[in-house]
Amino acid sequence: MPRYMLRVHFTTGDIARVRVATAPDPLWEITNSFQALAGADAPLLFGVWRRLVRPRLRPAHGLLAALLPPRGYTPDFLTPDLGGSCDLGGSYDLEGAVDAVLRTPRTARTATPRPVV
Repeated sequence: MPRYMLRVHFTTGDIARVRVATAPDPLWEITNSFQALAGADAPLLFGVWRRLVRPRLRPAHGLLAALLPPRGYTPDFLTPDLGGSCDLGGSYDLEGAVDAVLRTPRTARTATPRPVV
């Protein structure tokens, strides 16, 4: 599989407007972790973790696997914009984030484009 590199050029003004999150977004952490778990790359980094975790997955995880291939597109409804809903301690509310996914209208979930294979 070919690897592609995206090169982004920032101006001084671009850098001045960059904001860094005060805490990791829990839904992005879950989706990225699940994709790393399902993948095969970086075996030295993830190999032991994968061998420990994969046997513990339940059949319901297959539903998530259908939405999150090891590489590529992540459906937008799985990582909604939480609108800066960090609490004052600098952490996101996982329960609120999951509620945001569950509130996604069915039409938005089914209209999510499928990745080109």
